[in-house]
Amino acid sequence: MPIKYIAKPRPIMGAVVAIVAGTVFTGTVGVLPGLFLTGVRDLGPRDVGLLFWPAIVAAIVAAVIVGFAQGKPWQPALPLVGLLSLAVAMWRLTTGLTTVTTGGDVLFLNALLGLGAGLTITPGILLAALAAPGPLIGRALALVTLYRLAFAFIAATPLNHLANKDAARHYLDLIEGIRPGNATFARGLDRLTQGLTARGAPPSRAGAQALSTLTHGIQSQAVVLGLRDIFGLLLWALTLCIVVFIVVVGLSLLQERRKKALEQAKGEGQGPLAA
Repeated sequence: MPIKYIAKPRPIMGAVVAIVAGTVFTGTVGVLPGLFLTGVRDLGPRDVGLLFWPAIVAAIVAAVIVGFAQGKPWQPALPLVGLLSLAVAMWRLTTGLTTVTTGGDVLFLNALLGLGAGLTITPGILLAALAAPGPLIGRALALVTLYRLAFAFIAATPLNHLANKDAARHYLDLIEGIRPGNATFARGLDRLTQGLTARGAPPSRAGAQALSTLTHGIQSQAVVLGLRDIFGLLLWALTLCIVVFIVVVGLSLLQERRKKALEQAKGEGQGPLAA
């Protein structure tokens, strides 16, 4: 079984990187279209799909980079670059997602997600699987890929549930401060009612329409706050993974260099004796 070959710090770190990156990518793609793009921004399926083309292009570019990096000294840095790309996307979603986030912002974020997934998932799987001897590499690849897919899709449902749960909690918090006696609420409702009346809405219905619009706005804001909570959680997971990756892979590379230096020194010391 290839498990005993993978159960070493560096291969385990590769598997963890692939699992964490895959979970972040799948979780984000799972909640962002349904809860935000269609639920808040009111986009249709075609418009939502068109916003994800940068992720495909970026993933293809990442695949080319990964292929070119095989055997290069900087190959171990690719997963770190991918993790940083995903972390930037999660940071932007955590701090900058609003009810008026534009399609251009979503395009840029999807590009970061595609690049991050492409530079982490495949290199992470290879980092883990190539630790096994030649005849077992196929089994190791299948094993790590299975775990990566299982974690990613199992985590997608809880993330969606947490996003909805947090959105409901934020909605209750927001609606608590909106009462008929609230001066800010009353002014906003009056302005919206006057605006609807000026646009030709019947005065008898303008108030109800204004109240419905404000309620929808509160619901949208609650959804955004719930999503920001989830993206913040994913950002913390990525940050922890980045720190551990730097430590584990850095120590592993340092040990390899020391081992090569000792072998070289040993060979140089044995040279004169052999002569």
